[in-house]
Formats: sequence, structure tokens, C-alpha cells
Amino acid sequence: MPQNFPDETPDPARDARQLELIDRIIGLQAEVAHLRAESSSEQVQMVLDEIHGSATWRIGRAVMSPLFLFRRAIGRGNGK
Repeated sequence: MPQNFPDETPDPARDARQLELIDRIIGLQAEVAHLRAESSSEQVQMVLDEIHGSATWRIGRAVMSPLFLFRRAIGRGNGK
């Protein structure tokens, strides 16, 4: 509860309003943090989409896919 200065008279209405404002500020801070996290993950997804769409990524994937298939086939043969 907000503290009153020694020369102030207690004002329950003012104290309640201050607590409401503090609660609202905390809620807004949480909302800002949530929106920043969403924005950040959207930016990461956009960068990943750019990488996956690049010619280098597609060529590397095409070159490496036979190796991945071979490793998968060997892995299954060992009881995995």
C-alpha cells in the first residue's frame, strides 16, 4: 500500500487509484514484453525463410541428401 508522508492525511480513494495505476503499468509492461517476444520470433522466422529459400541452401541440401538417406538406412539396419 502506498505510504503517506507524515504531513499527509490518509486518502483511501487516492491510494486505491495509485494501486490501480501501478497494476495497469505492470500489465502494460507484460504486454510489451509479450509483443516484443512475438516480434522477435517473427523476425527469426523471416530470416530462416530467407535462408531456406536461398540457392546456397537448396544446393547444399541437394548435395547432402544422399548422405542423409544413406546414414538413415544404416541407422535403421543397426536396430535404431
